[in-house]
Amino acid sequence: MDPNYAPQIFPILMGLSLFVLVMVILVIAAIWKLFQKAGKPGWAAIVPIYNSFIQLEIANKPTWWIIILASPYLLRFFPLASLFYMIQTSSFLTPFLLFYLVVFVFSFLTIIGFVKAYGKDIGWAIGCLFLPFIFYPIMAWNKNIQYIGNGDALNVAHDPSVLDNYEN
Repeated sequence: MDPNYAPQIFPILMGLSLFVLVMVILVIAAIWKLFQKAGKPGWAAIVPIYNSFIQLEIANKPTWWIIILASPYLLRFFPLASLFYMIQTSSFLTPFLLFYLVVFVFSFLTIIGFVKAYGKDIGWAIGCLFLPFIFYPIMAWNKNIQYIGNGDALNVAHDPSVLDNYEN
């Protein structure tokens, strides 16, 4: 790389880094507020694996799912086991892609249950998946969106009368 380009690219990288930092802080603050709406401690939003556990509770998903959701982070502590597994398999990409696909599906199911606990449907779950810096803050700071509980069992997207029985 030509050293003459470094002074030109540095402000772009700094601006991009600042933008990403602001978006991360915004999403963390929104999840903090959503946890508080559900009666959970807001500080749990900043604790890496514990926030997934709280999200599973709100989404009414089994707590053993935390093993699947946290496994990509936990595998980083066992790099030799991962390397040994890759060497053993003839096509080492296929098992890892399948593993991350399973983690993605479980994560998306958790998001669906999480948004249903606030009276939203799968459209909001897709929004939270692809544009979390827009959808989570709307859910967090919109006074009309309240925690109604049991995200797995409620189907309030098709039955708005459930919200009529909700008391603040």
